[in-house]
Amino acid sequence: MGDTFRRRAVGVPWALGRFVTAALAPVAAVLAGSWVTAAVYRHTADELFYLAMLVVGLAALTVHVTVLHYGSARESVPRAVMAAAATAVLLGASVYGTVTPGWTDLQARHERGVAVTGVVERRWSRGTDDTGGLGPPPSHYLTARAPDGTRWTVETDPSDKDLEVGRPVLFTYDPRHEFRPTLGPVPGAPPWIVRTVALYLLCAGSLTAAAACALPRPRRPEQQPAGPRPTDA
Repeated sequence: MGDTFRRRAVGVPWALGRFVTAALAPVAAVLAGSWVTAAVYRHTADELFYLAMLVVGLAALTVHVTVLHYGSARESVPRAVMAAAATAVLLGASVYGTVTPGWTDLQARHERGVAVTGVVERRWSRGTDDTGGLGPPPSHYLTARAPDGTRWTVETDPSDKDLEVGRPVLFTYDPRHEFRPTLGPVPGAPPWIVRTVALYLLCAGSLTAAAACALPRPRRPEQQPAGPRPTDA
């Protein structure tokens, strides 16, 4: 009786801890990773952004696979349920992590972007096409001078013939320098439905996997209690 009570006293908090950890770890990995990649997207070169996406994606995938593998070891959970949870977690995480950098950048430009018409002073590019398709394509830029004399670097399309040197150009910049200037006027608010649905899908899958992780492991044959010994006739 005392051993059973002690096992339950230890087992309940341990099961609760497994549930909380398994529920929060995938969501926290995706949210933190998305914040990191969004910050890199706004402030650094494209090559570092792709590297950050790769590193963050592998780290988040490791967390997801660990949680899902731990939950799938519970034989009382139907395989179809764990398959649905894994699909929801991986699909929600990949969609949310992919759209978040561009979404946050567009939201920042919408909230505090300033549109101004400047003059193109220079056009230039960075990168080459001789990577065999393995690396990112070359990036093309222009330098525009605003009416107040400040100069801004804006990414552009090399095929746009209306942006020759000396031509006027409309672009949007951030007075706080927290996002890169872009061509065109201040954009509208970004759509939220895809990002929100992906987050809900991730949370639903994480909660399902967490419920599986909270269940006790099935007993091995050597752990099964011994049955009554047969009596001699």
